[in-house]
Amino acid sequence: DSTDINISLQVVDSLGCADRDTVLVRVFAEAPLEVEDKLVICKGDTIQLYSGGVHHYEWQNSGTLSNLNINNPLAFPLLTTKYIVRGSVSPTCFKDKTVLVEVKNAVTGTAGPDTIICKGNEVLLQANMDTIDSGKFIYKWYQNNVFLDSIIPLKVSPDLNTTYILNVKNGSCKEINLPVFVEVKDYPNLSVVESVKILKGQQANLKAYSDEGVSYSWNPTQNLSCTNCPFPIANVASSMVYTVTATNAFGCSVSEDIQINVLETCDENLIKIQNVFTPNQD
Repeated sequence: DSTDINISLQVVDSLGCADRDTVLVRVFAEAPLEVEDKLVICKGDTIQLYSGGVHHYEWQNSGTLSNLNINNPLAFPLLTTKYIVRGSVSPTCFKDKTVLVEVKNAVTGTAGPDTIICKGNEVLLQANMDTIDSGKFIYKWYQNNVFLDSIIPLKVSPDLNTTYILNVKNGSCKEINLPVFVEVKDYPNLSVVESVKILKGQQANLKAYSDEGVSYSWNPTQNLSCTNCPFPIANVASSMVYTVTATNAFGCSVSEDIQINVLETCDENLIKIQNVFTPNQD
């Protein structure tokens, strides 16, 4: 915090001529020193420190700093180090602050997540790396030792269970390889009687056949005896289409349509009487 004070000075000579000037004096409660208080680097790398807000700077730990009397010296410690900077606006108005530079030997972080997808679907593979301020992360994705791409996230759509490897580098840190496993599941089998004909006022028996353990859902849900079973009964007054969806334990779903045709009268084409007489009429 600071307070501004205007101090005026008037000078009058022997002839009575006068001149006045005003000076703005800013009074600080304490030196307004600013720093970036924590940075992370790889062992062997260099990083620029930052401080600001005052007129004069004095840093300690001279052995690993490029300059002790500027606001932004270069630091190159081999071990995690605390740097103390004294910032001042006058000889009696100063403040000390600490900047911690953490030194890491290796890149750390995670990639993924391991996941399950339905065959033909896509998934984004992410990377979440711990902060390193001194360098730039370099990513390389591999599958079976074959380079794929260097982007984050990576979009993949494998047909089979696949392990992807993310190689990560940053500056002088030891690189790491992070595996990501993508498990691929098939869709359930689903078969239906696609078309059902009934007379008006009759019920329609809908039938869906799928794998053991799947769940069923029907749409629309109106006029059905059940909406989560394989064999609902439909009571409809007019022709319409129902859609059944079968979903397995992994969330893979497949759908089929069933057409219900409601007839006002009997359709002669639905009834065929075979000619059971022989040419000899016997």
